[in-house]
Amino acid sequence: MVTLSRALLFSCALIWRVNCLNILVWGTTIGHSHIAFLGGIGDILQKDGHNVTMFLFENDPEVTTNDIPIGQIIRYNSPLVPKDEWSKLNFKSKDVFQTHTMEIADFFRMQSVNHRVCQTMVNDDHILQVLRNSKFDLAIVELFHFCPAGILEFVGVPKIILATALGMTYAHYELLDLHVPMSHVPAQMTHLGSRIPFFGRFYNVLFNYASKFCYYYSLYQDQFIFIRRFGKFPRLDELYKKKIDYVFTNTNEFTESTRPTLQSIKNIGGSTMMTPKPLDKDFDSILSSAQKGTILFSLGSLVKPETMPKFIEKAFLDAFSEFPEYKFIVKGPSESNFTYPNIHYRKWIPQVDLLADGRVKVFITHSGMNSLHEALAFGVPTITMPIFGDQDSNAVIAFERGYSYQLNKFTVTKARVVEAIRAVIGENGQESSYTRSARRAARILKGTRPSVRREIARLAKVSGSEPQLHHLRLNADHLNYIEYYNIDVYLVLLGSVFTVLYAFFRLWPYGDRKQLFAFYELELEVIKEESLSQQESTHDSNPWRTQCGAKGVNCRQELTQGPSSLLGPNCLGCQLPE
Repeated sequence: MVTLSRALLFSCALIWRVNCLNILVWGTTIGHSHIAFLGGIGDILQKDGHNVTMFLFENDPEVTTNDIPIGQIIRYNSPLVPKDEWSKLNFKSKDVFQTHTMEIADFFRMQSVNHRVCQTMVNDDHILQVLRNSKFDLAIVELFHFCPAGILEFVGVPKIILATALGMTYAHYELLDLHVPMSHVPAQMTHLGSRIPFFGRFYNVLFNYASKFCYYYSLYQDQFIFIRRFGKFPRLDELYKKKIDYVFTNTNEFTESTRPTLQSIKNIGGSTMMTPKPLDKDFDSILSSAQKGTILFSLGSLVKPETMPKFIEKAFLDAFSEFPEYKFIVKGPSESNFTYPNIHYRKWIPQVDLLADGRVKVFITHSGMNSLHEALAFGVPTITMPIFGDQDSNAVIAFERGYSYQLNKFTVTKARVVEAIRAVIGENGQESSYTRSARRAARILKGTRPSVRREIARLAKVSGSEPQLHHLRLNADHLNYIEYYNIDVYLVLLGSVFTVLYAFFRLWPYGDRKQLFAFYELELEVIKEESLSQQESTHDSNPWRTQCGAKGVNCRQELTQGPSSLLGPNCLGCQLPE
């Protein structure tokens, strides 16, 4: 009996081991939306029976994890990084409404923070031992720097799935050996759409090469840390390339421009969205009191409503007052508004629950990727005002897909907000094209969320339990730059053309060439004369010419229009042949 019990326990343990993986979800606290996206993936895998641990490489201490449904979360910070270091970034310390998408100074500051946290962690034997003892089968990593590749190699994690809360960036394509055409594929975090004019293509090329510089700057910065600590150490980008099976992107066909892809790139946009719940009495009463519907206004977690410039806030509030038949729910302190009866401020809003209700007609948003997915899921058209990061790219694609009207934070006025709202809600009771496009997208995407969640669980299980999935990779890692772009082939073809031309003009005597050309000219003259003779023979055999003389030509031309045309002025005196 004891032997049988042990056998049963061993069998159960074996089954558990086969079906349950130890998974590490590695995030960097750049912003709450990134952690929410990774937390959503972790929640899917946790519900699938896996043991999930979230490890947060702390950049911004203000990013919270209260709503992350993962049991074990480890936050790691460095004493080398002051608590207020992240707040010195331009988009945090200055007015974000006056900051462009990404300033190069912010990139270097962000890399400096990551570098110091990485340096501390590489020399922290305790945390390295904790991670090593956990015996993780798989790590899901959002790529902001190269330190995770080295740490995961040192603690023995064999496989990696990259996850990005944005779309595909230069770094992702580089690690997959996939070079996309810069002529029509806009770089992430630019304002470019799918139809790029000359100066746009010029900017796109410059931005891609700037991204390449940032890629290698970050790589070598982190590489030196591991060399100083361990001596000879594998290249961090090569470790990523060796271990990556899949890339999960927070996009779908309505939130990213059409571009080349691979079977290892999986679009999972919208799958991590929370399940909507019924509204509480407060929000339900607001929606019920609206004559024509409710409009939701939220600019995400990065923008604090109290820091919004007064002229922008006034432009929106004055515009909202022009639509008394609509109620406006605005994310902000509840004491912010005492003037407009149709505007309701709330410090916290259940965004998904409101969008799913059906009574919200328009969503005014910063065009964060998660917000766009939530609006699309329930067919709510949007008005976007991008603030920072990838939001410019998202807003342009949303506009091109037809479900969003775009505003510019630098030029926003009351008149433009009014124009945007009228365009999206439609006039004279007519449904707008934006609403039709949003509802069409919702119909197309309907039912995809459960299937994508199942696919995430399946792919994680495959990646964590199988050897390297080399069949998913491009067979291009052995090619150098010249071979990748077929430059050697084009050079050979060009050389062959020049060789033939040289032989023709240099080695063939001029007299022989002249005789050859004269022969061809003679042949062309003979062919031309034969053609003219055939035409004259056909012309002389026409019965109308014999009966009408010179007028036969005119008669013949009019005859093609019908017999009645023979009575026209050009055929006077002509007779029909018997």
